[in-house]
Amino acid sequence: MMGVVTKVSVALLLLAPATGVAEHSQSCSLGDEQFMQQRYREAQITLWKCVASGTETPDEAVNLASTYREIKNYDEGLARVRDEMKRRHGDEDLIYMGAFLQFRRGEFENSVALLNLAYKLNPNDWRLHQLYALNYVEAGWASAAEQEFNRAITLKSDLPELYYQLARYYYTMSAFGKAVTASEKALALAPQYADAYDNLGLTYAGLGNYSASADNFEKAIKLNQEHNVRDEWPLVDYGASLEDHDPNQAMELLQEAVQMNSANATAYYELGRTMQNLRRDSDAEINLREAIIHDPTYTNAYYILSALARKRGDRVASTKYLAEFKRLRDQEKKDKIFDQILSMRHR
Repeated sequence: MMGVVTKVSVALLLLAPATGVAEHSQSCSLGDEQFMQQRYREAQITLWKCVASGTETPDEAVNLASTYREIKNYDEGLARVRDEMKRRHGDEDLIYMGAFLQFRRGEFENSVALLNLAYKLNPNDWRLHQLYALNYVEAGWASAAEQEFNRAITLKSDLPELYYQLARYYYTMSAFGKAVTASEKALALAPQYADAYDNLGLTYAGLGNYSASADNFEKAIKLNQEHNVRDEWPLVDYGASLEDHDPNQAMELLQEAVQMNSANATAYYELGRTMQNLRRDSDAEINLREAIIHDPTYTNAYYILSALARKRGDRVASTKYLAEFKRLRDQEKKDKIFDQILSMRHR
């Protein structure tokens, strides 16, 4: 791996004229390095130079798409993809990136439509099958999702993320034994894969093995700390698993999660539920209201808020919250969007 590149040298590279394949290759290598160092904004700029040159590999396109997952500037990304597609019509990497960005925006039909175009160009591109699977999970097409995950793994058997995502899918489907096996395959390839330990924690909690669950959540949290990764999800997942049998520890974990990311609606929701279990109704309402501020479609938060308002005698607020709960629930049924244990887009 190259040494650490300073911001000054990155700026000089980006300002240099694109004169040949060797220089383009340098931008691709630099962008990959920045991505691995979690310097996502710099990586996004550098990898776009790489992709715009037409000398990128599929891995560089994946890394560039993934920077948008971290920064969440999806609109900007789609605009850039569309501009580049006018210049490079029918480019498989650009089509994949557009499909990825639309998946992250929740535009599943548009994402699949783009994937269909890319599939005609290369039906054996593992990235397409991975993204088909992720879209199918969100759509609730269970058998199709599993088939596409396994197809992607057949084509790219050395990629830990594919086993991890398959494990998350199995967990969501309550296929806990299969989830454990897939998680272990991910960890065999990447022993310090914090997300895989997080998913094992969820899985063992689903199996009722709280000792194994705690061990894996703690491994995930420790690895993130060691690698200076600010990821609140292991804290959220661990806290949620403890709500019913150790609400005090759950509260500590969830408070740490909201401090790490004050915009995480799920963290506030789970903290609200925990406060309710501790009979701290006022604190429960505060956190549940934060949940619906950050995600106005958080259906279950309205239901609990309605119950808490009714308990303290505020019939007006209780009726208001209950009406919104019913409206959102009916809309979900109409759109055939069912409440899943775990979304594939939450990270």
